Amino acid sequence: MSEIELDARGLMCPEPLVLAKLRLKSMPSGSVLAVDTDDPLAPLDLEALCVHSGDEWLGSRQIDGAARSRIRKRG
Repeated sequence: MSEIELDARGLMCPEPLVLAKLRLKSMPSGSVLAVDTDDPLAPLDLEALCVHSGDEWLGSRQIDGAARSRIRKRG
């Protein structure tokens, strides 16, 4: 299953978190959401979202000046 990408660069928290939450709702179980952000706190917020939602936090890494955070939707 391929990743679904969400470009949230240029947005400040809580906007990336809200957009990720909405996107995850519409995704099938087991799929992966890749969220690109340039807000330095966004990966922490997205990881916290997973703790509360039960989705799987796959981590975050830097790519071209942005953080790419990956979340697998719970199944």
